[in-house]
Amino acid sequence: MKKLLLPALLLLAACQNKQLVNPGSTVTGKNKTTTQRTFSGTTRTDSLYGASVHFGSINNGDYTANKIGYAMQLARIMNWNFFRADVTTNSSGVPGNASFSVFADSVYNAGMGIMVVFGNPTLPLPAVDTGYNATEINNFYQQGYTKGNGFATLYNGKFQFLQVYNELELDPDAGLLKPGAYGTGVPTDNENDTKYDMRKYRAYLHYMKGVYSGVKAVNNGIKVGMNYSWIHYGLFVKFATDMLAQGKKLSFMGLDWYNDSEYGTDKSHNVNPTDVAMANQAITRLKLKFPSTLVSQVGLTETGISFGGTPKASDNPNHLGKGGFLTLMHSQYKPNCNFLFYYELFKEPLSRGAGTKEAEFGIQTPTNLTPNHLVTDTLSLLH
Repeated sequence: MKKLLLPALLLLAACQNKQLVNPGSTVTGKNKTTTQRTFSGTTRTDSLYGASVHFGSINNGDYTANKIGYAMQLARIMNWNFFRADVTTNSSGVPGNASFSVFADSVYNAGMGIMVVFGNPTLPLPAVDTGYNATEINNFYQQGYTKGNGFATLYNGKFQFLQVYNELELDPDAGLLKPGAYGTGVPTDNENDTKYDMRKYRAYLHYMKGVYSGVKAVNNGIKVGMNYSWIHYGLFVKFATDMLAQGKKLSFMGLDWYNDSEYGTDKSHNVNPTDVAMANQAITRLKLKFPSTLVSQVGLTETGISFGGTPKASDNPNHLGKGGFLTLMHSQYKPNCNFLFYYELFKEPLSRGAGTKEAEFGIQTPTNLTPNHLVTDTLSLLH
């Protein structure tokens, strides 16, 4: 695998340990002057850049209302224009966490945007083995419509993108991707597909159609899409194709791409049966499987590197720090796609368990008392 080189300036910045800059301030040094940009009050829908947060999640001790101001400060320092936020709602689309409304107002007032993420609903199997009947299908559609319409009515103008599911292929309740399967091919429409168990597929398809229609009834400009993990594209080619056939073209398809993805191998995107390195291939492969005729925009909905748990040497062969890896993702992929979101803004020692893999993805600690200069100062040089 070829060695991946970073610009010397960014590597130097990653090794510095300096004070965090304040929003709108000027950072001066021996060789540079960097002015942090202020937001113009308008949000873009073609070049989204930011991080995932959980201010809409229920019972997340690391993302509480008193951290919103700190999150906004960090966004300015790191030149972001968007956040990606998961939101837990009831069946009518009302968020269960009051912090989300405070967060949405703060983002709006800062002239930024939000990609909202709805969690995966629990949908039942068909009542009979022959598949869902018309009543069941209509119920799934109405559930999605009510939730999407209700949420869009409450927050019209406060968010611009809606991701309907999150890595649906990995959800054990949905059970779509069979255990041990890569899921690279486009599945067939029956439960005997070699990669996918398709028994619940129609339920999730019609629920998504409902969300799409409910949101568009409020504001046709809201962009609706999906995401998937690593090389599990096949299921989502089918989702996008079936949505398009119903006149509901997805506005975007997002890919979640971490260090084990970047340094992994895959043969499924190639005519050659030999595995090839995935380094620097994420957006090329995403565009190959999701051309503009199928979805309007593509990008990375999540990218990050973890130092928690028990990492494998092959997951970071170039021995990059967090700032170095995120810089690499930025330089390789941001110029070639419509959005890039780091996963995630804060570490989550309270909600995930200190030291675990999921707790260590964050760029910053969730308090400004102990900021992670090494990462923030590196990302503050990027745009």
